[in-house]
Order: sequence, then structure tokens, then C-alpha cells
Amino acid sequence: MTEEYTDMTFDEYQAESGLNFSKAKKALTCPISFLSPDIGTTDAMRQGTICHTALLEPGLMRRNFVRGPEGVRRGTKAWKEAEDKAGRKTLVKPAEHDRALDMAKSVKSNTDAVFMLESDFDAPDSKKEVSYVWKDPKCGLMLKARIDCLSYRWDSMWVVDYKTTDDASPFAMGRKLVTQPFYYLMQMAWYCRAVKNYEESQLEGHKPHVNACIIAAEKSPGYPTAVYHIDRDDLEEADKKIDDLLALIVKIKEGEVEQKHYPTLDLTAPEWWRQKEEATV
Repeated sequence: MTEEYTDMTFDEYQAESGLNFSKAKKALTCPISFLSPDIGTTDAMRQGTICHTALLEPGLMRRNFVRGPEGVRRGTKAWKEAEDKAGRKTLVKPAEHDRALDMAKSVKSNTDAVFMLESDFDAPDSKKEVSYVWKDPKCGLMLKARIDCLSYRWDSMWVVDYKTTDDASPFAMGRKLVTQPFYYLMQMAWYCRAVKNYEESQLEGHKPHVNACIIAAEKSPGYPTAVYHIDRDDLEEADKKIDDLLALIVKIKEGEVEQKHYPTLDLTAPEWWRQKEEATV
């Protein structure tokens, strides 16, 4: 049985038992990496949270975050005084705060992005920051997912994920679909699986059409954005790879997987580098 939570906070989601994709994908790189403890919240993760909140939950942005004083570093007495003044709100560096708002503004100026974040006028309202918890029937692991937005378009359900990135171009985002440490394609399939499981559990025999879309925004001034609809055949292939990944994780937990080593090879420069060098001669 899959549970859906539309009012669960991020902290509550983090406290939920269950394996999320961010943890699971570590097994794709190295079994030892999967078993290692989480590194905690990094600056990049904190910036991502602020950016997501600014776009998806602007009311929460105003209630939970406050712009820090100019020219004051974290850890200083002046910063501590500003934190005390902020009370329960989280103090954010001015540059981080402004970047999050400017990126959200840029996304909202992209009519295709706004279109995907909203549902059809006669469909249920889109859901922001919706969480799912379920038990995988094949491997028996408890899993979870937190989806940025679930909207209803063209008689289908759309999992919409907001990505902040250095490069939102089709080449860069296409590469991140299938390469480490991103694996965006499997991540989107993981989210689609959560939604499908929940919808099917609500009505026996119901086979929902669940599609996936990525909204990407660059983190540098100008903040170019892009909207990418993920190929359904690719999603189905990635869903099969999730079964393989979960089976691998079960083996890792049972101590059946050894340390990963790459094969010994003669290493040569990539072809693109050779072509570049030949062009300069």
C-alpha cells in the first residue's frame, strides 16, 4: 500500500523510514559508497532547498527564510546577532536569497514552465512537494519519494521536477539523464513509479498515464531556463533498471557484493580532444 502526503514538511519526510533515490543511486557508483553514512546538508543542498521553496512554495519562503545582512559572514558575532533577530526563520546569505528569487522569477517568465506546473482548468489542482512512502513488492524494501510538482495535463499525470544547474542546455541535461552522479532518468522513473503505485492502490485495475518533465534553471545571472519532456520509452527502460538497482541494494545489505574496481586498461585521450588538437595545427 502506497501512502501519499500532501502536507508533509521536508524535515518530516527526511525522518520517514524508507530509501530515497538520492541514497539508492550511490549503489550505481560503488557498493561501499552506498553503505557509507550520509554527508549531511551541504551548501549546494541548502541552496537547492531555498531555490525550490522560492518557486514552488513562495508563502513558505517568506515564512521560513529571511535575507541576511550584507557583508557579514556566517559564524561571526554579527551573523549570530542577525540569527537571533530572525527568530525561527532561517538566515540566508544575501546572494543565495536573491539568486533563489531571481531564478524563480526567470522560471515564471517561461510560459512552458508555468504551463507544466499548473493543471488543466477542469482537472484537479497540481500538488507541490508531495511525498510518497511504499513497500516494494519485489525486493521488500521500504521506499520513499518527494516530488516537486504533480500536475494534470492532457488526461495524464505529470511528474515535474525542478533542477538548478550550471548548464541547462539540451546537451548537458541529456548527459545528466544517464551519467553519474545525476541519473536523472532513473530518478524520474522512481518518481513515476511512486505515483503509479499510489494511483493503482486507490482503484484496483486503474492504470494511470504518468509522464515526466524537467524544468531546468541555470544558476548564473540571466538564469536561462528550459523545459524537457522525458521520453516515455526511456522512462519504461529506466523503470526496469530500478528493479535491478533494488536487487543490487538487497545484495549489498546482505554483504554479497564486493568492492568495485575498474578494469586495467591503456588510457588514451578522448577523440574530441584529438580532433581539437588537429584543428589547431
